[in-house]
Amino acid sequence: MWENYKQICFIAPSAPPEWDDYAIITAWNPGSLPLSQEQNEGRHRALQERVCHFPSQEVWGSAPDRSWQEFSLAVACPLPFALSLAEEFGQNAIYWVEKGELFLLPVRLRHERESLGRIARCWIADAT
Repeated sequence: MWENYKQICFIAPSAPPEWDDYAIITAWNPGSLPLSQEQNEGRHRALQERVCHFPSQEVWGSAPDRSWQEFSLAVACPLPFALSLAEEFGQNAIYWVEKGELFLLPVRLRHERESLGRIARCWIADAT
């Protein structure tokens, strides 16, 4: 599962945020177990409510071939808050960006924080 999380791209209507540090988190498919579209949309709305006091940008976390996608939020919040949100929403891991470098951080899995390179290399600005 961890290896699958490392194969990621982000699809958004604009370039990556210019914030120094931010999380990319989803509320969809907790524990990587698929839920219905309706359930996932409700969970996404709940996540939006939890982060409404932080700057955020909607983004799709996606497999590079777009065979799998989850609606997510890039959120300029402190890392401890992002990790607690991920736990609250049953996520196995989150993505964390520090000064343009993308990291995969475990939440419910036993792995070490792992650098995935520059966020710009896996960010697709697609306004369609």
